[in-house]
Amino acid sequence: MPGAFLAHGLSISSFIPLPELRTLDREADVVVKAGDLAFFSASESVDGCLHATPDEALFLWEGAGRFLIRGGNEVIVDPVGDADERVLRLYLLGPVLGLLLQQRGRLVLHGSAVATASGVAAFLGESGAGKSTIAAGLHRRGYPAVADDLVSIDPAHEPPAIDPGFPLLKLWPDAAAGLGYDPLVMPILRPDAEKRALELHGDFPSAPLHPLRIYAITTGETNAIEPLTPRDGMIELMRHSYIAPILERMGAAPANMMQCAGLAARVPVLRLHVHRSITALPALLDLIEQDLGDPPR
Repeated sequence: MPGAFLAHGLSISSFIPLPELRTLDREADVVVKAGDLAFFSASESVDGCLHATPDEALFLWEGAGRFLIRGGNEVIVDPVGDADERVLRLYLLGPVLGLLLQQRGRLVLHGSAVATASGVAAFLGESGAGKSTIAAGLHRRGYPAVADDLVSIDPAHEPPAIDPGFPLLKLWPDAAAGLGYDPLVMPILRPDAEKRALELHGDFPSAPLHPLRIYAITTGETNAIEPLTPRDGMIELMRHSYIAPILERMGAAPANMMQCAGLAARVPVLRLHVHRSITALPALLDLIEQDLGDPPR
């Protein structure tokens, strides 16, 4: 049954139920509908992308199907016959939504974020870097989660604004157990993977928030925080842009560079050296809280 859902400041009407998202009564900014996309060729795929222009992109993912994103307001889905609905939702709420936000002029970063009393702390990193684990650990300490895996920033707003994503964090079983959760009772995100969904109950931010700090995660021998110059901060933001491999094909790379430069000039970007051990997590969270100098929102 169609529904209206809220994610990253957008109202989404979708033929696929999206139970991770809050519902709302508002005219849809984005429509997700079914359609036949089989006439597109499957050649020259880059990270699943078959075709990309500034206003249109087509993706093909094995086990899911084809997804056409266009104009920043429409997604057409042509699922394979045995596609698991959980898999479709993961693609819709991940790369599809990330590219759609890019089409709408947002700076989209690969990261997770929590809210402090003065603004948002965002943690950027490659898959497996620990950004969701850090966000979940801070959430356990009272910091409301704002986004996971995808951080959408309106760089034209002054100050820059982050629209909250939706109330869910994705954790590996060992990270969930290390944080005191029971992974055996947490929903599996997709049938062929072990990652679990941490469903966040209670208050979840809905209004735009302003970034306070942006941390770029790197592996280190010890936990440490290193301030970056605006130039180096820009490079980190570009490196962690959510759909970086597709930006050039879209013709969006120059605009992305300008957005990253503008954000790094206005918001502190720091390199977060992380000792990759769940036993070192409490000390890492202590270090982050000390650097933030700001209580939970």
